[in-house]
Amino acid sequence: MLTTNPRMRISVAAAPVLLLLSAASWMPLVSATSRSAPDCCLKILKKQLPKNRIVDYREQRAGPCPVNAIQFQTKKEKWGCANPESPWVKAAMRMVEDRKKAKATNKASSAKSKKGRQGRKGRRRRLRPAPPRRN
Repeated sequence: MLTTNPRMRISVAAAPVLLLLSAASWMPLVSATSRSAPDCCLKILKKQLPKNRIVDYREQRAGPCPVNAIQFQTKKEKWGCANPESPWVKAAMRMVEDRKKAKATNKASSAKSKKGRQGRKGRRRRLRPAPPRRN
């Protein structure tokens, strides 16, 4: 008959727990490195993007990324990178900013006009006559 050592039982029972703890200690390191990697342009477009398809942009600075670039987002939610010194890039950035300003002023003016209409309704409240009683 085989006898088991009590120390052996503890180590066999502790092995899965230790394995789980070691895996859990590596998880934050893996997720931190994947989150900290920025979305960088590695190449610059040689052709211009059609301005009517550009909806937004963001700047990319050299440092964490290999090159300075402007990342343009298109209507189809694709991104393209361009040289920030190019004249067409500067014009496209101005166009996007102008669209954003126009959109913001339209929202503000429509909110003011709705507020004004609601205020007038409250002041000119008409009393309705009571409906006739039926016997």
